[in-house]
Amino acid sequence: MFKCSLCKKNKATRQCNSCNEMLICRPCSYEHIEYHESQRTDCHLGNAKIKLSDEKNKLLKIRIQESIFSIEKQKRDIILESKKIVIQVRNLAKNSLRMLDTMINEYKKILTMGQFEEQLIEKVDEIIKNELIFECPSINFIEGDFTKNKKIPKSYGKKINEETLRLNYNLHIQGHTDSILGLTLSGENDFLLSYSEDGTIRKWNLFEKKQDSILVSENFDASCIGISSNDNFLYYPYEDTIKIFNLLEKKEELFIQSSFSNIQSLDISLDNTFLALGSEDSNIYIYNLLENNQETILQAHTDTVLALKISYDNQYLVSGSHDYSIIIWKIPEKKQNFICSGHTGAVWTISITNDNNFIVSGSNDHTIRIWNLHNGLIETIFEGHNDIVWSIAITNDNNYILSGSEDNTLRVWNFYNKQQEAVFEGHTGAVNCVVVSKNGYFAVSGSYDRTIRVWNLIEMCLEDIFCGHIDVISNAVISKDNNIVVSGSDDKTVRVWNVCEERQETVIYNHGCEVKTVIMTGCNQCVTISDEKFILWDFVDQGIAVEEFLYSVRAISFNVAYCVTTLNDHNAMQVWDLKEKRQSSVLYGHTSDIKTVSISFDNQFIVSGSSDKTILVWCLAEDYKIIFKGHTDTIWSVVISKDNHFIVSGSEDTNVIVWNLKEKEQEFLFQGHKDKVWSVAISDNNYFVVSGSDDKNVIVWNLLKKREEIIFKGHNETIWSVAITHDNKYVVSGSEDKTIRVWNLIKRQQEVVLEGHEERIWNISLSSDSEYVASRSSDKTVKVWNLTSRELEMSIRNEDNIPIKSFIFNNTNSIYITTGLGIASTTIADKNLTYKIFFNQEIENLFNDNPCYHNWLLPRIL
Repeated sequence: MFKCSLCKKNKATRQCNSCNEMLICRPCSYEHIEYHESQRTDCHLGNAKIKLSDEKNKLLKIRIQESIFSIEKQKRDIILESKKIVIQVRNLAKNSLRMLDTMINEYKKILTMGQFEEQLIEKVDEIIKNELIFECPSINFIEGDFTKNKKIPKSYGKKINEETLRLNYNLHIQGHTDSILGLTLSGENDFLLSYSEDGTIRKWNLFEKKQDSILVSENFDASCIGISSNDNFLYYPYEDTIKIFNLLEKKEELFIQSSFSNIQSLDISLDNTFLALGSEDSNIYIYNLLENNQETILQAHTDTVLALKISYDNQYLVSGSHDYSIIIWKIPEKKQNFICSGHTGAVWTISITNDNNFIVSGSNDHTIRIWNLHNGLIETIFEGHNDIVWSIAITNDNNYILSGSEDNTLRVWNFYNKQQEAVFEGHTGAVNCVVVSKNGYFAVSGSYDRTIRVWNLIEMCLEDIFCGHIDVISNAVISKDNNIVVSGSDDKTVRVWNVCEERQETVIYNHGCEVKTVIMTGCNQCVTISDEKFILWDFVDQGIAVEEFLYSVRAISFNVAYCVTTLNDHNAMQVWDLKEKRQSSVLYGHTSDIKTVSISFDNQFIVSGSSDKTILVWCLAEDYKIIFKGHTDTIWSVVISKDNHFIVSGSEDTNVIVWNLKEKEQEFLFQGHKDKVWSVAISDNNYFVVSGSDDKNVIVWNLLKKREEIIFKGHNETIWSVAITHDNKYVVSGSEDKTIRVWNLIKRQQEVVLEGHEERIWNISLSSDSEYVASRSSDKTVKVWNLTSRELEMSIRNEDNIPIKSFIFNNTNSIYITTGLGIASTTIADKNLTYKIFFNQEIENLFNDNPCYHNWLLPRIL
C-alpha cells in the first residue's frame, strides 16, 4: 500500500506531478492544493503511481513469463486430458463391439444346429419368444472447468526447466509409388497436398486421415508446387507451362505459357496477386495473376534458382541458388537489395519469419543459417545435421524452426535460445519436405522412404501405427465408412486393417509378385492389381469374387484377326481369335519363359524366342513347328520378313542371326555389337537388318551382301527398340536415355530427336504409312509422335499410373493398348479408346455392368 507523504498514515491515492510525484491521500490533497495556491505555483494532481526497482521489475518479468508458460502448459494438458477421454470412449466402443461380435457368433452357431442339448433349449425358446432391441448407445454429458487455478508462494530467483519436446509420428499416409518430393499445407490445416516422383499430386484429408483424391496424374515436372492463400488454387509446372488447378471444383482452370524453362521453385504472394518462378536458366520470372501476364524478369544469380520465398507483407522476395548465394529483392522497385554470402554449398530451401524480420536457409553445407531480412547480415548458424538440409519450416509464433535433411532426421531448433531442441528419427530416407500447421499443433514431413509422417507437436505421443508389411507399401485405400483400410505392398501381400479396433484383420497372399495398386470400389469390394493378377475381393463373403491372370500381348496380326499373349514368366503362348473374341489355342514347346513373338504377314507362322536360347516357328495351317538353335543366351527379339523367307533374331550373346525359313537353316551370323542385342528389325524389301544394343549403337546390316553397312551413334544409353519405316528410308530407335531418334538410311545421318518421355523407352512401333511412331515407356505412358511435324500427337496413360503392358500399331493406323485384362483400340483421328476384346468374361461383365470400373480398366488419352 502507498503511504501518504504528508500525514504518514492514510493510503495514498493521488500524486502531485509538480512536486516530484509526491504521494498524498485524499484529505491531504486539499491542503496541498491550498499550499500551491498560496505559493502561486501550478498544481498537477494525478493517480498515484510508483516505479519498481530494477530488481523487482526483473522479478515481475520472470513471473509473467512463468505464468504464460503455465497457461500454455494448461492448454496442452487440456488437449491431453481430452485425448484420454477419447481413448476411454474408444476402448468402451472396442469392448462393446467385441461383446456384440461374441453374441453374433453365438447366434450363428445356434443357426447351424439341427438339434439342441437340454441347456440350450431355454435359450432357443427365449430367442423365439422375444425380440432383441438395444438401447441407444448414448454417452453421458461431460462438463467441467479447465481454467481453475490457485496461486502459491514462489521463491524468487529459482529457474524453470523448460520441457523438451518429444515429437513422435502418429500417422502414416501412404499411396505414392515413388519418392515424395514436397508438401504444401492448406491455410485452414484441413488438407495437405503432396507431390512425388511417381508423377502425381495427391490431396490428403487431415481430419479423416485418408487420401482425398489424386488431383494430377500426368507425370508433371515434380520440382515444386504452390497453393494460393485462400486454398482455392494449386499451381504446378508442366512441360513449358505453369498449370492452375481449381481445388474446389477439382479441375484444371487455365495455364500460363511463357519463355521460362525447367522451373525448379515457385512461391505465391499472400494476396494471390503475383507468382514468382525460379528457373534452371538462373532467372526469376514474376507473373501477374490478375492481368495474366509476365511482369518482369529478375537476373543476378549465375546458376539454377532452387528456392523462393515472398515476405508476408509482399515487400521482399528472397531467392536461393546453386551458386551458393541468397539474394534479397525489393518487389515494388523490382531490384536487388542485398546479397547474403556465407553458405559453402547450394541453397535448397528458404523460409521467412512471420514478422518479416529474418530469413532461414538450408544448404548442401549441412547448416541452417538465419539472416537479417533488412540488412542481409548473418545472425545465427545452426549446426547438427550430417548431410544436406533439404527443407525448412517455421512455427507461426516464430519460436521454432524445423529442418529436414538427407541424414533421415527432422530437427527442431529454438529460434530465440539459438539451440537444438530435439531430433526426430523414424524416416528411413532423406526428409526432403516439412510443413507446420498454422496453429502449431502438428508438423508434416515427406521422405524418400515414400511415407508422409504427421508429427503431433502438442501431445508428444504415438497415436496410431499399422505394422505388418515387410517391403515398400505401394498403395493404400480406406473404405467409405472409414472402418477398413486396405494396403498393397511389394512384399506380395494385401492387408486389411480394422481402423476401429486398431488391428490387422487379414492378410491375403494370393498375389505372386508386388502389388501395384489397390482400389476401393464401393459395395464392400476392393480391387488389387499386380504384374501377375487382377483380384476382386468381397469383404462381405470374405473371399475372392474375381481372380484373373494378366496377359502380355506379344503380337497382333497385320489384319487384326489374331493376337498372341503370354502370362508372366510362363513358357506357353495363347492364340486369340479377335473376330470370334475367344482363345483358339495354346502353344507349348519352350522350356523357359518367352521373351518375344512375331506373326507373319499372311498369318501362316508364329515365331517365338525364349530364355531357353531357342527359336520356335509354328505353322498354324499344317500344325507343325520348327526349332532353330544357334544362340548361346536369351533371345530378346525375333522378326519375320514379309515374304516369309527370313527370320532375324537378336540375343543376349551379342549376335544377330538370320535364319532361312524355307531351307530351315541358319543363313548368316552378324557379329559387331559389343554387348546384348535387345531389338532387331528387317526392311520390307529384305535389303537391311537393323539391331539395337546395350553398347548404345544402332547397326544397319546389309542382308544381300552379308556385311555391316552403317553404325549410327548418338544414344547415350541402352537401345531397347528399333524399327524401319515401310518405305525403307528411315530407322527409328528408342533408348534408356528417354529419347526417340530417327536416322536417315540414305544420307546415313541422324534426322531428328524426339523428347518427352520421363523414363526409359521400352518399345516403339510405326504406322503403316510411316507418318507416326508410337512409344511405350517406364513412365507408364504410350506417346504417339507425328514424324512429319515432329510434334507429340497424343499421350495415353492408365488411371493412378498403373503400367500399360503393351501396345501395337496395325495397318489401319490403329493403336492397340492392353493393361493385361484385354485389348483396347483407338485411332489417331478420333482419339477414343474402346475395348476390342476381354480375356475373361467376368472382367467384361464388371466393365459393362458398373461404369466405375471404366476408369481403372480402360486407359485414358491425355
